[in-house]
Parts: sequence; structure tokens; C-alpha cells
Amino acid sequence: MIGTFFNVSTILIGSLLGNYFKKSFADKYQEILM
Repeated sequence: MIGTFFNVSTILIGSLLGNYFKKSFADKYQEILM
């Protein structure tokens, strides 16, 4: 039970971090292009 909860939380945190870093990276990339 604890393992399942840990897996779900890890996936959620990973996806949130992925979206955040992708967004910030895209913004920096656009700034470099400009």
C-alpha cells in the first residue's frame, strides 16, 4: 500500500516538474531566439 502511494506520488511530482521545466526552458529558448 505504501509502495503504491509512493509510486503514484513520484509519478505526479515527476510530471509536474517536467511540465514546469519544459515551460521555463521554452521561455528561455524563445528569449535566445529573440
